[in-house]
Amino acid sequence: MALARVAPLIAAVLAGCAGQRAPLTVPPQAQERLGSVDWTRADTIHVPLAEFRIGPSPLVLTQGRPYRLHIENHGSINHNFDAPEFLQAAMLRPDGAAEAARATGGRIDVAAGQATDLYVVPLRSGTFSVECSRALHATLGKAGDIVVRAPS
Repeated sequence: MALARVAPLIAAVLAGCAGQRAPLTVPPQAQERLGSVDWTRADTIHVPLAEFRIGPSPLVLTQGRPYRLHIENHGSINHNFDAPEFLQAAMLRPDGAAEAARATGGRIDVAAGQATDLYVVPLRSGTFSVECSRALHATLGKAGDIVVRAPS
């Protein structure tokens, strides 16, 4: 009887430990501006991933400009680009990479030796954390910052 009452609590705790995160939502200002972005003019930023390294850090962007983040996994195992606060404060070009980022709560998984492109327009200035959320990777140095500067 007591077990039946605590089972939902145990399930919730285990889900939290498994890294479950709510999907990202589309910021209202992103929905309004999405059609006006010329994605062909996006600046390309190379973001290499490797064992215990993510770069460049800081990744410096300008608010309101479109970017193509070319995320390349140079490692021998799967890695990810996990930046939920940054991606929640950005407009994402509607494509497979954006849908994956939204569904995982702000994480882009990249298989070993593969690359993916994520098109973004930062909507808010500030400093945001980015890391590889695989076990111990951030602790051992695979973390950094994304700095979004206001336009000059």
